Amino acid sequence: MKDLVLEKETQRFCKLVSIRSNSLINKVAMANRTQNQRAKVVVLPKIDDINEFHKRFDVELERCIKVLTDHFHLKTWLMLKHC
Repeated sequence: MKDLVLEKETQRFCKLVSIRSNSLINKVAMANRTQNQRAKVVVLPKIDDINEFHKRFDVELERCIKVLTDHFHLKTWLMLKHC
């Protein structure tokens, strides 16, 4: 009888410890995640890269518009749609 009571109390204790440790682990994980997000460095593109992209975009846009004014092509229209 004592063994059965002791076993049940042990099981309850183990369950309590696992529940508390899970919540503690979750709190620590959330704190670490928040700290990592704050420390995350955002790398922005350089102005030269943005200007180069803009030039290439304008050239491609002009090419597509010229093709469409000469004759309608579905492929060109779809490419313009994605710009």
